[in-house]
Amino acid sequence: MREKSLFLLFSFIILTVFAQVPPDTVWHPVEPSEIPQPEYLIPYNDVAHNIDVTRISDAAVFGFPDGVGELRAPYSKTQAWNMDMTKIAIGFGSILNADDYSFYKTLNNAIPANGFNDGKWSHLDADIRYLCNNNNFYKINIETEQLDLLYTFAVEEARIGPFEGNISANDKYVVITDHIGFQAYLYDIELNIIISEKTFDNNGFDWATITPWSDYIAVSNNNTGVVELYDLDFNFLRNLSNNQQHADFGIDSFGNEVLVQVTPLSMTRLDNGEVTDLIDEALVCGNYTFDPSIAGHISCRNFDFPGWALVSTPNSEPCTNGIGFYTITEIFAIKLDGSGTIRHYGYSYSDYINYEGEAAASFSPDGTKVIFSSSWNLFGTNDDNTLAYIAEYKNPLLIDDNTIDLFNIYPNPTDGFVNFQTNTDKISFIEIYTILGNKVKTAVISNENNINISSLNNGIYFLKINLSDGNYQIKKIVKN
Repeated sequence: MREKSLFLLFSFIILTVFAQVPPDTVWHPVEPSEIPQPEYLIPYNDVAHNIDVTRISDAAVFGFPDGVGELRAPYSKTQAWNMDMTKIAIGFGSILNADDYSFYKTLNNAIPANGFNDGKWSHLDADIRYLCNNNNFYKINIETEQLDLLYTFAVEEARIGPFEGNISANDKYVVITDHIGFQAYLYDIELNIIISEKTFDNNGFDWATITPWSDYIAVSNNNTGVVELYDLDFNFLRNLSNNQQHADFGIDSFGNEVLVQVTPLSMTRLDNGEVTDLIDEALVCGNYTFDPSIAGHISCRNFDFPGWALVSTPNSEPCTNGIGFYTITEIFAIKLDGSGTIRHYGYSYSDYINYEGEAAASFSPDGTKVIFSSSWNLFGTNDDNTLAYIAEYKNPLLIDDNTIDLFNIYPNPTDGFVNFQTNTDKISFIEIYTILGNKVKTAVISNENNINISSLNNGIYFLKINLSDGNYQIKKIVKN
């Protein structure tokens, strides 16, 4: 737990110093402004909420005139950005440049017929995506388009989840499922072996996944509506929820793995089953079954900035009880500490006439940007063509003088030496931690202002730069 708490601390420090995020507030009724649908790649500023909205997909540019599937943002539980936030994947196989959202390439030529609709980015290599096609599990390099077969499963149709599964944060584990045979396999990507497997009763699961820290396997039971928790040998541990609605696995403000669900908006700790309400039930309209007035989606894909979940809500009618709040396509982050703190990211403006039109919003890895889908027809001004959008808060977060950035490190990524460009002589020593907070190296910067990390394994690391006055700064670096 100490190592995971260190990772959480480092992530918070990084975002506090560098990020732009909406101000903290509490959930309250906020009417959406009637803003026009943004033109392709031309940001529109929602002045009332300080949110820039950019449309990042276009039927003519992408070559998909019907706009079904290929022009939507990924599902809320799927990370759209790669690990260094240089590329964005949308639709089934379209890749965008993340700096200006321009179209980069399509991967559909490598595996046609929507082969990438269940694809997931690597957490350690910005060029790698994992995917299933038929009964095969692959990885593909998006730059070279080299497709490597990793494993062939003895099933009819292999899937990551399907659709609601993910790769563990260290790229070690994935749960592969077969909906035809109702089977689930824990597969070790690193060792290329099946660790454990389980066959379920007919229609016994909706999806299955490894949890972020790879401590557990979770299965959504289609018969009971319950999310079940298993150890890595598929031994049942406990139920996590009843009448489970849309949910995602994340890390709370204290470093614990949690399941965050939308109805009611709450989180459940995986290690002990403790439930925490995130918004007071008295403030929410409707009942706690799948009521379209309150149901929505959850995203916890912000592994570089844990402690928050993203909620995207559908259109709803005002409450009639006079005390509850209601949502109108609102997108907001909820702090995972039970305080009720939120950050408002604007609205999806979708009329939600069908499932394709649901926002299913998700975070960028660092929590500063939000991607969502929308028909942009809340006010009846569009043709219901569902497209992808980015929302970003534009007022910079004020930085305390004591946290001014003192260092520029390069190259990043690196395969050997890390150089430091700095205007201070206060550097005392440097500690290097893995993504899970394990310290792997302590070093003193040489006269050349660099350190050698060539002996470290490839992956993501945090550099804790300790200063002689007792302060320190955190830098994130990739070794490849």
